[in-house]
Amino acid sequence: VTEVYDCLRSKNLALCIVHDDPDEEEGDDKETPFVATADWGYLRLRGAGYSDEDLKAWKERILKQKWERAFVYFKHEAEGLGPELAKRFIEA
Repeated sequence: VTEVYDCLRSKNLALCIVHDDPDEEEGDDKETPFVATADWGYLRLRGAGYSDEDLKAWKERILKQKWERAFVYFKHEAEGLGPELAKRFIEA
């Protein structure tokens, strides 16, 4: 795994950090390791919904990084909650 991170760092490529809802059988959240491999971040927050506290926690994690910028995307779903989550994330 370290070799993958080193390879990404050598090219200034961001590891895609993904968070998804818990697996019904396993019960644990599914999340890519939160590892910065570039001077920018790329996150896919794919949970069905995030509380204001969840969004604030994600924002704090992101701001602790030494990234020049971060690209944060929310799940695309039929209800169209992504834009609302993005708005709440920015306001957090």
